[in-house]
Amino acid sequence: MTVINPTYARNNLFTILDEIENGEKYIIESKGKETVMISKDEYDSLVETLYLLSDPEMSKDIEDARRTPVSEMVTWHA
Repeated sequence: MTVINPTYARNNLFTILDEIENGEKYIIESKGKETVMISKDEYDSLVETLYLLSDPEMSKDIEDARRTPVSEMVTWHA
């Protein structure tokens, strides 16, 4: 993550927005406070992950899947 101040963010907004869409992340630091800038796609992904992990059953299923060796995974064919 790149840390910038509000003046730099204002003066370079369109460049920063392009970089964010390409995966860069920014922290705008001002008066001891910090604001994170990420793409909407990344934000949506984080929200979905938090939602899934908030469900104890889903969280257990994910953990079980992580522990399953690839050789034991079931392959689905359409």
